[in-house]
Amino acid sequence: MDVRNPLREAEISSWIADGAARAPDKLAVRFEDLKISYGEMERRVARLAGALDDRAAITEGDRVAYLGQNAPELLDLLFACARIGAIMVPLSARMPAPELEVVLANTEPKALLAESPYADEAREAGSALKLRVIPFGDDDQDAKDGLAALLDGAPELECDADRPLDTPLLIINTSGTTGPTKGAVLTHAMQHFNALNVAFAVGMNPTDEVLTNGPLFNTGPMNILTMPAFAAGATVTIQREFDPGAMLEAIERL
Repeated sequence: MDVRNPLREAEISSWIADGAARAPDKLAVRFEDLKISYGEMERRVARLAGALDDRAAITEGDRVAYLGQNAPELLDLLFACARIGAIMVPLSARMPAPELEVVLANTEPKALLAESPYADEAREAGSALKLRVIPFGDDDQDAKDGLAALLDGAPELECDADRPLDTPLLIINTSGTTGPTKGAVLTHAMQHFNALNVAFAVGMNPTDEVLTNGPLFNTGPMNILTMPAFAAGATVTIQREFDPGAMLEAIERL
């Protein structure tokens, strides 16, 4: 990103929409054998936002949780929530169900997108809230309640450039080192200016590729690496979890 030409002040899914309009074939996400262009990512975000709005009754201010490892679906959900005005709650896949229950009780999400290996745990943790669990992954692609079914034929929702920047976007849970875990609320404005600050500090631009192999429920991988890269129109390589060999292979390729 050229810091002399800062981002327009709009809700952050506009980063993807702008990238798709400017360079639709530019690589946005690299994940294992999958490559997603900005044009394709815009369609993924628009369709998921439309599905959540039209079929899951997710509206502005609602919370939607995510349980799983790093995956493109996590990013789709974040930008789809931004587009609706909803709030994403990324959960630690390392938490057992009793600890997840505490976080879910504190944040009260309306739905939870769960990677298939964690779907049963999500249902157990969310049972008291009668939480709607939407599984995704190879084991759940044909499931009646799965993400594939939710997306099938869903309308596409465009970004709202007039959404106020003080709209809440994320609830990031603290580690709970000195007490019970707490949810820190981050707004679109905080992401917008964080992206500008990071771009200024490291000189990030659209030709860059950023490697994210830390868990995206943490602020470092999310806010220092991934989000500024999308704001800059750069490419993000995400890895499911930290693996030294995979990291070194990715660095060598870069």
